[in-house]
Amino acid sequence: MKTMLKQLAGLTALSMALIAASPAYAQNAHAGLNVRAAAPAGVTLVALNRYVDSGFRRLHWTSLIPPYGSVSYTLQGASGSVSSTPFDGSHPLYSCFLTNPNIVGQRDDFTSTDPNCEGQQRHPGAWGQNGYIASTNIPGTIPLYRCLYNNGQGWFDHFDTVHANCEGGSNVVNEGIQGYVFN
Repeated sequence: MKTMLKQLAGLTALSMALIAASPAYAQNAHAGLNVRAAAPAGVTLVALNRYVDSGFRRLHWTSLIPPYGSVSYTLQGASGSVSSTPFDGSHPLYSCFLTNPNIVGQRDDFTSTDPNCEGQQRHPGAWGQNGYIASTNIPGTIPLYRCLYNNGQGWFDHFDTVHANCEGGSNVVNEGIQGYVFN
């Protein structure tokens, strides 16, 4: 039994060394990301970050770069990694927003795979596209879900998460998988 445990420990150490030497892992070590499988050819990984408005509304924004126009957004962390370049089996992830005509000043930022932002508005310039995500679950990727919080009184907030239960919040609906991000 001890011999078997020593062999298993040796294999685990070898596996971890090979993972650490993989191009995707090395490329993201500086960002604190934990990519465990080599990315496909053509992938240039960048962190897909989630920000939250620290004001009373707690609105979320998923983006490669910090939100513009508001100093109240703070970084919550990475929702995984996307590619800044297209690769086989990928599709773009756009950054969009809509305004609520019933509440002055309420804007909802959301991601979409639709270049027309589902009839809403796309963020301008560099904020308009969040890179490319895998269209199918390939090794080293996990689903990216879009969720919708609605308090029933007109306030709503889309947010992205890698948790199918939308992080367990109340009044939250999972709107489906946007694609697959590198974890």
